[in-house]
Amino acid sequence: MNQYTLYLDESETEHSSGKKFFCIGGIIVKNSYHDQELTEKLKNCKRRIWYQDPNYNNHIIHELEINEAHEKHFSKIEKYNKMFCIEKNYIRAYKEMAYIISDKNITTMGVSLCVDTIDEYYNKNISNNKFTICMQLIIENFCHFLIHNQSIGSICYEELQTKQNGSIMKKYNQIYYAGTMFYPHNIIQKYITGLTFKNKKANVTGLQIADFIPNDLARKHAGMLAKYNKTHKNIHLRLYDGGINRKDRFGSKKIS
Repeated sequence: MNQYTLYLDESETEHSSGKKFFCIGGIIVKNSYHDQELTEKLKNCKRRIWYQDPNYNNHIIHELEINEAHEKHFSKIEKYNKMFCIEKNYIRAYKEMAYIISDKNITTMGVSLCVDTIDEYYNKNISNNKFTICMQLIIENFCHFLIHNQSIGSICYEELQTKQNGSIMKKYNQIYYAGTMFYPHNIIQKYITGLTFKNKKANVTGLQIADFIPNDLARKHAGMLAKYNKTHKNIHLRLYDGGINRKDRFGSKKIS
């Protein structure tokens, strides 16, 4: 039986209207492909991005830092990312990620919601928080993917602070032991083997690619322009469609 991993990250963006859009999203990839071909492919992309730097493969591709450098906010970014203040370097990074994400062995997935609308409709003081809502749906859709592909899989989440990691794990366990709207707990447990956290500095291929997914989906939901059109198109090209051409339900689920 094939084994897959869903690499996840999160992002929140604010529309000019003041409304906030939150998204959890990432990529699904077969473990054997991730550890060999995809890791080598990302290494070659890094070599082209940091073409004058012999330590290119030790660098972490981080969309937020690429954009902070582009906007010349240098205070908290890694030294090797400061090159993205130059337009051609900024474009090169997004072109390389567009190329990576177009890989037919990658499936993209995400769930986004309008924070302000949900807070208004359901009273934020008593309703589930944005993370719990999105996580339940993405676990459900990941489980659907695994059933559809007769496989098992795990979830890899980018490590945050200890308290935040604990909160994420608690919410994951609630879903894992209670089930979701469409899948009972025994089905979730049959197909999803667990959730782990990996530090960004661990240089995990899947997490670096997943880093580009949630902000793009959140911006799309908000009606905002994409950071780079080709990357955006390829993210949507690779969205999971449930095997029935329903990317809107299984690939990029929007809650407004």
